[in-house]
Amino acid sequence: RDGTVARLVEGRRTDVRDPADGWVTRIELDATDELGRRLEAVGTASTRMVLTGATSICINTLLAWDAEDRSFAGEDQDVWPLSEWATSRRAART
Repeated sequence: RDGTVARLVEGRRTDVRDPADGWVTRIELDATDELGRRLEAVGTASTRMVLTGATSICINTLLAWDAEDRSFAGEDQDVWPLSEWATSRRAART
């Protein structure tokens, strides 16, 4: 911020997930850096792709971020073991 880089030392991330599909639709960040500066940011899903592996699934989501009157793009990689993903999706249907 203002040309000064500092590490985040505290923060909270809240994921909002689509109830039908389980993937991230929104991420809310509330963090503080080592200089005591607070950051509040909201990322809204723009698009996503699902990448499967032998034992895992990765839902890679492009996010449109808004923070302190600035907009930018970023991504989220939500990686799950296949068995846990399947269990979470079955539980959501009941």
